[in-house]
Amino acid sequence: MIRLNLLIILFFFINAIQSSTDKAQFINLKNNNDSIKKVNQKTSPSKAAIFSSILPGAGQVYNKRIWKVPFIYGAFAGCAYVYQSNNSLYKNYKNALSARYDDDPKTVDDYKNFSDDNLVVLKNQYKKRRDLGIIGIAAVYLLNIVDAAVDANLREFDVKINEDISMNILPYSQVAFNNLPANFGVQLKLNFK
Repeated sequence: MIRLNLLIILFFFINAIQSSTDKAQFINLKNNNDSIKKVNQKTSPSKAAIFSSILPGAGQVYNKRIWKVPFIYGAFAGCAYVYQSNNSLYKNYKNALSARYDDDPKTVDDYKNFSDDNLVVLKNQYKKRRDLGIIGIAAVYLLNIVDAAVDANLREFDVKINEDISMNILPYSQVAFNNLPANFGVQLKLNFK
């Protein structure tokens, strides 16, 4: 519940900052026709990176790329699931190994069908997968920040497609000869004039 409240407060904070920057980017009144005209809105890469480092996905909202936010949180959820499931199995096998070596006759061995070597291999395997889940969470967090900064930086980049650049996808076939099989496939042809 506390996390949800913090998330709501942070959302309103980002909205307040966004609205104050929007107001600064309008030209109030033009002398000739008294109309309000919007200037090219420039997003700051450093602001986007800071927002994304505070709350993952906030930089994408700042850049008005809201469609990316579910993918970010989906990646976080997937990595968190990998971490949690492998951590619980790691702890099970670790406890099973310690139960075998504790010299307590009251200890019940839940994994009687497994040898000590099997338990060690399984414990190490799930520990490695758990650690990969942690690395995945850190990678998603960093990629979230980098994506927000790069997207803010390239937002004003004007792409003019050159007519001389073209790409053709053609079917490809080679006739069989000298006991070699026939080849079929797709040919990708790029033209830079």
